[in-house]
Parts: sequence; structure tokens; C-alpha cells
Amino acid sequence: MIGDFLGTSPGTSTISKNFFFRAQGQILTETPPGAPDGSIGFTVGNSTSFDFYSVGLGADRLPPSPQADTFQVTQPGPGSSFVLPPPPNGFANAGGVAQNPTGTYDNFDFWDVVFSQTAEVVIPGPGGLVVGRMKLAENVSPLPRDRVFFNYSFFDNVPLRNPGINMSRYTPGFEKTFFNEMTSFELRAPFASTLDSQFAADTVPGSGHAEFGDVFMAFKALVCGGATWDVSGGLSLTLPTADNTIVGLSDGTELVKFENKSVHVMPFVGGLWTPSDRFFAQGFVQVDIDANGDPVYLNQYGTGLLPAGRMQETNFLYADLGIGYWMYRAGEFDNRPITGIAPTLEIHHNASLQSADVIRSGAFQIGQEYENVQMTDLVAGATVEWKMHSTLTAGYVIPVGDSNDQQFDGELRLFWNRWF
Repeated sequence: MIGDFLGTSPGTSTISKNFFFRAQGQILTETPPGAPDGSIGFTVGNSTSFDFYSVGLGADRLPPSPQADTFQVTQPGPGSSFVLPPPPNGFANAGGVAQNPTGTYDNFDFWDVVFSQTAEVVIPGPGGLVVGRMKLAENVSPLPRDRVFFNYSFFDNVPLRNPGINMSRYTPGFEKTFFNEMTSFELRAPFASTLDSQFAADTVPGSGHAEFGDVFMAFKALVCGGATWDVSGGLSLTLPTADNTIVGLSDGTELVKFENKSVHVMPFVGGLWTPSDRFFAQGFVQVDIDANGDPVYLNQYGTGLLPAGRMQETNFLYADLGIGYWMYRAGEFDNRPITGIAPTLEIHHNASLQSADVIRSGAFQIGQEYENVQMTDLVAGATVEWKMHSTLTAGYVIPVGDSNDQQFDGELRLFWNRWF
């Protein structure tokens, strides 16, 4: 089976460069008098005039206290002696928040103030998206095999940034059978020419960076079979061997960090049907579960990265079906180098099983809300067998259906296998 998958498309996140400082608040109005919902003027340092003002009514951060201790505030005005630095490229001023650390609403209190400059940025998750997630149905058979292999995939216009990039993924690996070829163990070690896992949000991230991905392992066993059919089952795993994803600014400030910790657990069932010595059909059904998620760190106060939660990658159901026909097969004692040619057609459907995870904290929103991702890909290809012990496979993947869910505009796949 040739396969199709790259990984879920990354969503647009809102990230922030924040400035934290202390300001003194002076109550200007109270409506009605004595009620903590009026306006406040704030001064910074030794300023003799107001540098910025509260916006709207205050909020009670510490119920059931009746004191409003949190206010939205304006940006410093033109006449203010307090001036915020200009936003980085691609960022815009987004207001601020003043909080009273003691939970009170009194004249001349000192307030903790955070001003934000925000930008919308495409942020891939850890290795699973920079290099791509993997499923079993890529250069694989439902039958346990003894082989070494090398997989190559070229993905056109992958939305790892805006504009998209072209990405090449390389996957060497092996599969070894045990117990009279009834079971096997497979290992893949992907790496890619792709987006750098550490990039600055105020520049256009470069592509063509070498990145190692998450190691993929699969345990496969024949469950049952007959003269023309076989059913196998097993478990795939990916281990978090890829780099962390870090998004910052060109001045070296780190704003967001995804720590690559997630382990994907992927049980599967596969089947092969060979009603003649030339026609064959094969398929897989697999569930991909993120077992533990990735810790996320945010620089919320301009003082460094702090833990903000754990983010789960979207769980998926994969359904894959392919058919092929050996239009040419050499005899057992034929000395010609090419001993078989088989064109194939495949259809792959990848569907999310849950809503996307989102982390919100202050001016940050990491991830993008979506509830139903459906990706269907058609694959046309052919396999050439060389002296009955090697195969070279080429295929092209065309995504169909909802363009918003597409992982790429098209994909070229080349596989080499050496059987032993």
C-alpha cells in the first residue's frame, strides 16, 4: 500500500509580546458614588499626568468580594510620558489589563499592568507536524514481511506557515518477522527538509531545514486466513524523538514552547484478498490516539516561559483501501531483471474523533477551534519488481473534498524495498 498521510493541518494561534509593570491608580469617577465600577486614571513612575485610563466597568476577580480589582485599560495616549516600544513586525497593539494584587479598589493603590502586542501565527505542534504524523498504511502490506526499505515523499504547499512550503520527507526503516513469519516488528526513523521547529514570529519562517521526526514502531501478527485471504492486527506507536517547537522573536525572546512528550498509540486491523495470482486488494483500519499530550509554555508577562497547560493532538480514524493487478509477472526461472509490474489505485479517508484542543491564557490563544476534520485522498501508482527480491513503487496523491482540511495540494511518493 502506497499511503497518503502527512498530519493534521496546524491552526492559527494568537501569540503575544507582553509588557509587565506597576502603575498607581487614581479613582476619577464612581457610579454611583462609592461603587467600585467607575473609571481610574493610571500613572507610571513619577508622571504628573495620567498615562492611561480604565475602559468600561471593572470585574471582580476574587468573589465574593464586592471590590472590582481588574480593569481593561487603554494604550498610553500621545501626551503620556510612558511610551510602549513599537510592535514587532506583524504584531499590533492590543490594549492591556490592570489588576490590583490585593483585590481592593482604593485610591492611589498600585496595580499590576500588562500591555499586549499580538499577532496571528501558524504554529505547528512538535515533530508530529513539522515532519508529519505517520500511520501504518504507508509502504506496507497486511502480511508480516522481512525487508529493509526507504520511503520518500514530496508534499506540495504544506500549510506550516503562510504562505505554505514544499516539504520532503525521508524514512528509512526495516521489518523483521518472527514465529514462522506469523508476526513482525517494523521500525521507521523519519526526517524531513521542512520548517525549522524554532522560528521567529516577526519574520517569515524559512523552509528547507533538516528536522528529525518521531520514531514509528509497529507490531503486526496474522490473526486468521484462508486460501485467498488473510487478516492481521497489531499496534503502532510513535515515540517523542523530534525537537520541541519554540516560537519567539528575532531579538531572541521566546514566546511559546511546545515540549514534545506525546506518545501515539495506534491499534489496527489489516486485510489482504488475492482471488487470483494477479489481482489483489488490501486495506487497513486504524485508530490514532495521543496518549498523554504535550506541555505548553507561554511568556505571558514578558518575564519568561511559564507552564500554561497540556495540549492533546487530535485523535484520528484512518480507513485505507487499495486494489492492484500484476499486469506482468515473470516465471520462476525467468532471468529477465524486471519480474513484475503492477498498477494500483487507492482511497484513503482520515477523520478526526474529537474537537481540536485549544489553550487560552491572557492575550494568547494556542491552537484553533475545529470540530470535524475530514481528509480524503486518491492515490494512483505502480510497483516494479526487480529479480523477485526488490521493488520500486511510485505514486501520486490527490486530495479531494473540503479544501480547508487539506494537508497539501499534491504528493509524490517513491518507495524502495529489499526483501530477504
